Amino acid sequence: MEKCLELLSDEVSAERAEELCAQLFEEEELSEAAFLFDVAGALVCGAMAATAAGLTMGVVSLEEVDLRIKERVSTEAEQRYAKRLLPLIEHKPNNHQLLVTLLLLNSVANEALPLFLDKLFPELVAILISVTVVLFVGEIFPAAVFTGPNKLAIASSGGRA
Repeated sequence: MEKCLELLSDEVSAERAEELCAQLFEEEELSEAAFLFDVAGALVCGAMAATAAGLTMGVVSLEEVDLRIKERVSTEAEQRYAKRLLPLIEHKPNNHQLLVTLLLLNSVANEALPLFLDKLFPELVAILISVTVVLFVGEIFPAAVFTGPNKLAIASSGGRA
C-alpha cells in the first residue's frame, strides 16, 4: 500500500492516490465467500480425484469370473457385493462406460485443483501443493485403500448410482 501511495503521489493528489490505492488493494484481496469457495473447491477436487482413482483401480481389477464364483459360494456379504458389481463389469457393448466416466472425473478433478489453489497461494506454492495432493491423495492413498482386502465392499458401495 505504501509503495502504491509513493508511486501515485507524484501524479495525483495525496487524497486521490490514497483512494486509488485502497480500491486497488480491495479488489485484489479475496472476499471471505470467495476464499471459502476456493478452499471448498480444492477439497472437493481432492476428494473426487481420490474416489475416482480408487474406484478405477478397484473396479478395473475385478474379474467377471471371480465375481460369479463369489456370487455363488462366498459369504452372504460378498454375494451381495458381487451381485451389485457384476452388471458394471459384464462383457457388453457399453462395458467401458464406467471406466471412461471414472477416468474423466479423475482428470477433471486433477486439472481443476490448481485453478482453486492458484487463488489461495502464490503460483509456485500452488503448483507444489497441487502436485503433492494429486500424487498422494489422488494416486498413492487410493491405490492402498481401494485395492486392499476390502476392495469388493468399497467398489460395491462406490458403484451405487
